[in-house]
Amino acid sequence: MVPPAQAVGVSESVTSRGWTPAAEEHLVRLAGVARDTYRWLRLGLLAALAMVLLSGLIEWWRVPGHCVAGSLSEYYWTPVRPLPVGGLLALALGLIAVRGSPAAEDIAVNLAGLLLPVVAVVPVRPSTGCSSVPEPIPAITAAVDNNIRASLVVGVVGVVGDAVTMVRGRVRRRSS
Repeated sequence: MVPPAQAVGVSESVTSRGWTPAAEEHLVRLAGVARDTYRWLRLGLLAALAMVLLSGLIEWWRVPGHCVAGSLSEYYWTPVRPLPVGGLLALALGLIAVRGSPAAEDIAVNLAGLLLPVVAVVPVRPSTGCSSVPEPIPAITAAVDNNIRASLVVGVVGVVGDAVTMVRGRVRRRSS
């Protein structure tokens, strides 16, 4: 195989890998940027989770008797609602973006990322009465229907896109 620098007729010196020093330096910089981006993404996931847990803790403190809801979804009916919904949607995106090491782990993490929006937008009816405010009874059926339909469409497009990307990658590896 002809080194990339020689293939394009570059006359300056090349490294042992066949790259010009400038190109290799650029690749090293890009690797650092990718590592930093991945690190910040993972820290962002922890921050989103921390906000969801902290908002639940604050609500727990405000409820007389300090009771705990039976599920995370029950907090939809409390003043905590925006953070669990937003935080779970952020976590879903992050789980899909983070690549698992073995293929099985990657599939499991992606599946969790696809299912987490359902937990966020389809609340269960409160069973414990753990809220610092009287129980609101908004008409959420239309909102749940809308949110699930939108999530399903985007989820199917994402799964199909991921499958196409995987197949293309396998075809490229076989042809090279």
